[in-house]
Amino acid sequence: MTQFIFSKKAWFFHAFFIFSINIIAQSPVWTEDFEYPMGDEIGNHGWIFENYNPYLKVCPGLTFKGYAGSGIGNGLQIEEENKNAARHRFPQISEGCVYVSFLVQFNSNLKSQYFFTLWDGNMPSWAGGTDTKFAFNGRIYAENNANFDSKLNIGLSFHDNAKAVYTTDKPVTIGETYLLVIKYEIIPGDNNDKVSLFLLDHVLNKEPNEPLLGPLSDNASNGDIFPAGLMFRPSHTGQDIVVDGIRVGTTWESVISTASSGMSETITENNTLQINKDAQHIIITLPKKEEINVYAINGSLVLSVKGNQGKNRIPVFNKGVYIVTAGQRKGVIIF
Repeated sequence: MTQFIFSKKAWFFHAFFIFSINIIAQSPVWTEDFEYPMGDEIGNHGWIFENYNPYLKVCPGLTFKGYAGSGIGNGLQIEEENKNAARHRFPQISEGCVYVSFLVQFNSNLKSQYFFTLWDGNMPSWAGGTDTKFAFNGRIYAENNANFDSKLNIGLSFHDNAKAVYTTDKPVTIGETYLLVIKYEIIPGDNNDKVSLFLLDHVLNKEPNEPLLGPLSDNASNGDIFPAGLMFRPSHTGQDIVVDGIRVGTTWESVISTASSGMSETITENNTLQINKDAQHIIITLPKKEEINVYAINGSLVLSVKGNQGKNRIPVFNKGVYIVTAGQRKGVIIF
């Protein structure tokens, strides 16, 4: 009987390990849902600034049907030129592709300035760091549409502002929420990486064959980067942009698919736990009181607690892949 129980447990973890690997491939490497109090300066929450100008602040968040980052926490308001650009590092990605998705709502007319860029994670010399390279590749812009006061054209450049290209056949409407996805392709060799930009008005679980803009490259001396962070940038008076639900990953599915949050309707129907996370906790939503068990990927029990109906916040002290069970449901989460 003991041998049977052991074999059954071993089979469970072997099967769930295969399931976990599939989920890992669809999981983001970093997320930001601005789960902070309204009006907070995000410099208090791990975001990096260059000087002592006022920080950007937390504002009401955005929703977008079917998107993993929709309706969680709050958002970030990017406004006024005298406020700091906000940077945040994520784990460096040095091969393959980097995808960054986020919700965006433009609430004002804009000049031709970039409001988002990828970053190599090194602080420049003028901001107290030692880096002398202006390593901001994959810049996203917005500017007024000449024909419609209520619409904006979206732009993209690899690095050089003077080389930015804009779309005129698919303008965005001021006040509406869109899903932007930027793709950075790391290509072996020098000065040959590429960036592409996708604009979605509904969720697409597969990457489109054609982006809105790109792929663009730039053989300038500034060169390529291994992305390790991102930046949102106020650029002029009157600017008002809200962003929310940021996802960084290495595949389209990792930043777009609802599976990336561990909370998709499909997964729930397949008897899988509703799991999310913040910087220090696994967040498990239960329909009733149940025992929660947290396992390491090798099957060893890390923690067992009595879960309550609703959200349960389980502290996590080490990076890794964790398997979580409650009753007959199970899930996986990456820290």
